[in-house]
Amino acid sequence: TYSTGQNVTIQEHQKHQQQFAEYMGRRLTEHHVDNWAKNDPEFRAVYEFKDKISNVNMNVRPGYKVKWKYNFAGPNMEVKVENPYSVDVKVRMEMSGIVSSAKELIYTLGYQITQKVRLTALHRQVDGLYQLVTSRPLSKRLSTSLTLSTDTKDAGSTVKQDLILVGFSWSE
Repeated sequence: TYSTGQNVTIQEHQKHQQQFAEYMGRRLTEHHVDNWAKNDPEFRAVYEFKDKISNVNMNVRPGYKVKWKYNFAGPNMEVKVENPYSVDVKVRMEMSGIVSSAKELIYTLGYQITQKVRLTALHRQVDGLYQLVTSRPLSKRLSTSLTLSTDTKDAGSTVKQDLILVGFSWSE
């Protein structure tokens, strides 16, 4: 029984642990291979090719830029749109395999309302989860946030509940 109250079999729990271990192994391998390849003159061209196909920046029209990033180890893909209105626009696709359909689509809009207050809206399409997050720094290292979260579907991997969360974070 998980802390969320969800019950799973031992086999399901072990499968989740194995999937996470495989993901961490892929991420760690990718990190070290990338580091080695970009510092080895013989393989630098291979690293640069991988970097070019996994990080694409396009100027669409004046003031608008699209940044596409693909993470092979994830596997996930993220598209950010920069615009002159200072609205953060992002779509993230989480996949089950390197070339596969979306397991989850996450849409994010963010805006700096005042110099200190930021508002972010997030929607997880498959889970049907909506979140509204306000955040504000209190000092150089301490910030606070208020998150409102609700779900609209019974399906999906997140716990089905409505939440109001108050958070504090400290960074060194």
